[in-house]
Amino acid sequence: MPTLILVGNEDITGRNDDFAMLTRIEHDNIPLGHYLGAVAIPMVKGALGLKSLINPAEMVSF
Repeated sequence: MPTLILVGNEDITGRNDDFAMLTRIEHDNIPLGHYLGAVAIPMVKGALGLKSLINPAEMVSF
């Protein structure tokens, strides 16, 4: 059976500007971001995981 391979325009031309575009975005620092991120992200993911046990239709994928 033949395999269908989808090729985007940037694959043909070799021009992919996604990284350059994303690095031009100006970001703001979050106060205590490194400290809070290490705690907040696992807590939110755990809470959403518990919620998905109650309602399996809403799953967490991050």
